[in-house]
Amino acid sequence: MKTLSTLKKAVIGLGLGTFLFAPTQVLAQTQDPMNSTYYGFGFGGVVTELPVSKAIDSGFAVFMADVYYAKYLTPPEKNFRVAAILGLYGFQILLPVPKVGIEATLGKPTDDVQFKGYVGGIYDLFIGGHAGLDIGVGVLLNNRFTVGFHLVPFGKDSERDYFYMIGKTDTERACTDSVPCVEMPYFGLFAGLQF
Repeated sequence: MKTLSTLKKAVIGLGLGTFLFAPTQVLAQTQDPMNSTYYGFGFGGVVTELPVSKAIDSGFAVFMADVYYAKYLTPPEKNFRVAAILGLYGFQILLPVPKVGIEATLGKPTDDVQFKGYVGGIYDLFIGGHAGLDIGVGVLLNNRFTVGFHLVPFGKDSERDYFYMIGKTDTERACTDSVPCVEMPYFGLFAGLQF
């Protein structure tokens, strides 16, 4: 019995060590500036009102995930780089919302701080059919960490009530021009990694 208990502790310790050590290894690595492609993922939130506390109390506030693949359209080692992006936002973390866009990065890959700009489009294929223009600005730190602010200023309204979908209302309302299901503009804040 004592051997089994020791084995359990060793497995748990190894698992915890891997869980704690692996991210530090990934974070310590820097992205190779000669790669013509990169991947990214992150988490954040979307709100319909600012300040965020007001949106949480009375408006629309939802957690989002962000996963994407990017291919540089310009040389990856230059001071100004442009990349095509293909990815998914995760509405409520899990429900996929496809996105496509162009991202520009200002600053050499070896710089500690680089600036990013993004313009693209989103389209909710799976839930409500909402589509919109997605504009973002942010920073890339150590060619690894991303922090960005996004704005969807206008787009096509949803055919389903997202307030109902996330449990903010008990009954689903009809989406009309006078009572839209998606209030625009809405804002997002994301943080993540690219590698």
